[in-house]
Amino acid sequence: MDKSDYEEANTLPLSVYAARVFGDEGKARAWMSSHNSALGAVPADLVAQPEGERGVRAILLKIEHGLAV
Repeated sequence: MDKSDYEEANTLPLSVYAARVFGDEGKARAWMSSHNSALGAVPADLVAQPEGERGVRAILLKIEHGLAV
């Protein structure tokens, strides 16, 4: 993972980035609407706040690169 990966993860619209990570819009929507233990909440509930969106993007970046979440 390099700086360009991080920049791309933070510049794409979140729905587009999530769909890319999961390879499917339906899977991305399901993930966004389900409780996530790493975040301690439902991702969709967190994205209204800047720090929540950053947390969701950080988890997606880890998933995309096969890192432990």
